[in-house]
Amino acid sequence: FAAKVEKWVKSWIPGIVAGTFVPVFTLLIATPISLLIIGPVATWASSLIGALFTWLNAFSPLLFGALLTGSWQLLVIFGLHWGVIPIGFLQFSELGRSTLFAQVTLSTFSIFGMLIAIAIRSKERKTKELSASSIVPALFGITEPAIYGLMLPMKKLFAIAIALNIIFGAYTGMVGLEQFTLGGLGIFALPTFIHPTEGITMNFWHAIIGMAGLALAGFIVTMLIDIPKIQDEDDEGLETVP
Repeated sequence: FAAKVEKWVKSWIPGIVAGTFVPVFTLLIATPISLLIIGPVATWASSLIGALFTWLNAFSPLLFGALLTGSWQLLVIFGLHWGVIPIGFLQFSELGRSTLFAQVTLSTFSIFGMLIAIAIRSKERKTKELSASSIVPALFGITEPAIYGLMLPMKKLFAIAIALNIIFGAYTGMVGLEQFTLGGLGIFALPTFIHPTEGITMNFWHAIIGMAGLALAGFIVTMLIDIPKIQDEDDEGLETVP
């Protein structure tokens, strides 16, 4: 919102004083609106989304898994995932396990597979460099660099990643995938799927299937479709991969 305000302020502030007064007026306008309107609305929306997923978990684990895993990356973009995370902590405190954290852990692996394929196939130098540098963070569960730098400009690929998350989320929701302890993100979360007393059970293998399946599906799909061109025309080495 502040970025939109800044653009508007720049349109009427004289250039000679823009460096000083554009930030001042941007903050004067954006800050109270953020605190009084945007913040409360976002908090209300987050709480509503959290209540929705709590109900879905009881109503249909399959739908719960599909919608939560499928929508997680979108929720992160808008900050609405903070209405869901406390429910996961509540599950741990009351049940000693969490279906919610189990599902959202999987959502980064489709993007991880896509990044490998983009790094291999893209002919745009900047795109190749960005995708290659985002692979390891995505493996460790951090997809923000990939989402903002690649997935949002490549809208078709982002939509496919969400679709893959829905499919595999439905599977892991149906089998009741659970995490038994808090741990790292991405591949570091794998030990959290091991039962504390029974050891490695089918729950662990379902997690393996979800992670590996999403990564492989994301990689294969991206290898088979066109890689969109997202850099400026005057950048060197621009080509569209057929």
